[in-house]
Amino acid sequence: MSEPSAQPDAERTDLPHAERADLIVIGAGPGGLAAAARAAACGISVVLLDEHRLPGGQIFRRPLALPAPAVPDYARSIQALYRGDAVPDLSYRPDHTVWAISGDNVVYAAGPEGTRRLTAPHIVLATGAYEWPVPMPGWTLPGVMTAGGAQSLLKASGRVAGQRVLVAGAGPLILQAAAQLAEAGAQVVAVLDAAPAAEWWASAARILAHPSLAGEGLSLLARLRAKRVPVKRGWTVVQMLGTEAVAGALVAPVGADGRARRDVGEFIQVDAVCLGFGLIPSVELAALRGCALDFAPALGVWGVRRDPGMATSAAGVYAVGDGAAVHGARRAVIEGRIAGLAVAQSLGRTGGRDAAREMAALHKGLARLRPLDRYLASAFRPRTGLLDLAEDGVVVCRCEDVTARTVRNEIGNGARTLHEVKTSCRAGMGNCQGRNCMPTIARMLAAATGESPGTFGYPKPRPPVRPCGATGLSLAPASPSGNTR
Repeated sequence: MSEPSAQPDAERTDLPHAERADLIVIGAGPGGLAAAARAAACGISVVLLDEHRLPGGQIFRRPLALPAPAVPDYARSIQALYRGDAVPDLSYRPDHTVWAISGDNVVYAAGPEGTRRLTAPHIVLATGAYEWPVPMPGWTLPGVMTAGGAQSLLKASGRVAGQRVLVAGAGPLILQAAAQLAEAGAQVVAVLDAAPAAEWWASAARILAHPSLAGEGLSLLARLRAKRVPVKRGWTVVQMLGTEAVAGALVAPVGADGRARRDVGEFIQVDAVCLGFGLIPSVELAALRGCALDFAPALGVWGVRRDPGMATSAAGVYAVGDGAAVHGARRAVIEGRIAGLAVAQSLGRTGGRDAAREMAALHKGLARLRPLDRYLASAFRPRTGLLDLAEDGVVVCRCEDVTARTVRNEIGNGARTLHEVKTSCRAGMGNCQGRNCMPTIARMLAAATGESPGTFGYPKPRPPVRPCGATGLSLAPASPSGNTR
């Protein structure tokens, strides 16, 4: 990936002064919190940026106005930051969306007072992942959202997605979202897991080496059972119905070929549908900074190439957690600690046998999680048979209103790369820069050509990598003090 082509900061006079630190951590999920905590413990000045109001990421972030519960044992290293305790040498900045990183490690973050410029010799990217919602008829109706979006709505505002909610997709995250919605007062009419029962049991058997994780899964199922929420394996939603908003959904079993059997579908009355068919790492900032990316065939997604110390190919830049590769919160915490320790070692703040022993112990912890990696690869594998649900009239690129028919026509006319599809029909040219549509288009292109989606490359991002609004993109100087913990 090439470096951003923006004018060098040293030659610009229209930007506020850059705040300096030893380390900037982007993302306050499990990996980012662990990296920030470990580095700050070595006396390193750390700035922690996160776009949400409260820390914890998608898995740990609590609903607003509620006290922070204790994190699991595997995440004890982040407990202090998670509950908001004061941590020396660490400045925490919530409500800040990072929208660019320059080649000389200048970070641009849109906050309540405009854009902050920060710079540090070391940056840890802990950007997390987002869900793949399979495009299908009715998926653009109000009331249809990702399962993670429903969780964020609940935690940010205390509001449930709807009164009668259908949750559909694959993997353990849909169970978690359904349990939270049901306990918040929604009637979750069903959870549909596209994985057939035999496949689900086979993948679940891989976590038996991790009793605590297996216990969490059983607890989720028990919580759903207590709320009388049915869980149907080998079923999926195939269409949402409604005019001004979703009013119902058609559901159907998934055949042995991975395709939905719409000929035997059923109708369910709902006012909200939550979708999540796998996770995609948020590698946009890494790609913008010039970090090398690798394609993970088992998951069908791009990740960040890293060495054992979590360093990327870009000088001074590290990547941890699901934003680098989808491995779950347990691994994210260990990776964050490795990165924080590696930064401390590079700055000469720790060393010797104690640091070496700690690093060795952390890597042993990663090795113990390999069975869990295989489970996640099975649970979140791309279910390309469901691409049949993207009928010709279904919008694939929501920013530019590009339909599946248009994409297929361009492929039929000879488009063989994502760039060719993009330039011929504008798919991926909207505000999200293909974040939501390009994974689907890459899989459509792969299905048509017989190639792996990895052969088409990762679309080159440009700043701003995330929509920020007029206030967020202003370059007015902002107070460097922020909220310090």
